[in-house]
Amino acid sequence: MPARVLGARPDLEVGAMQFTRRRSALVLLGLVGAGAAVGMALGARQATAAPTCTISWNTTAGGTYETAAKWNDAFNPATHRVPNSTD
Repeated sequence: MPARVLGARPDLEVGAMQFTRRRSALVLLGLVGAGAAVGMALGARQATAAPTCTISWNTTAGGTYETAAKWNDAFNPATHRVPNSTD
């Protein structure tokens, strides 16, 4: 039979090992959670707005697409022009 050291309690040693393992697991879980939060914050991108309209169709009566009088410029409504590739 192995000799026992006076004052040594095996049940306390096991409890201390379990506490250390739990503490290590909690620290690891905290680090993973913090890493995930930082990753999401750095990876998030702000949505871009849709391009603004530069010209508007100004009639409900219909008409031909090529008639400049049916279109209003968004910045100067008195200007009438047909849309082009930059609109």
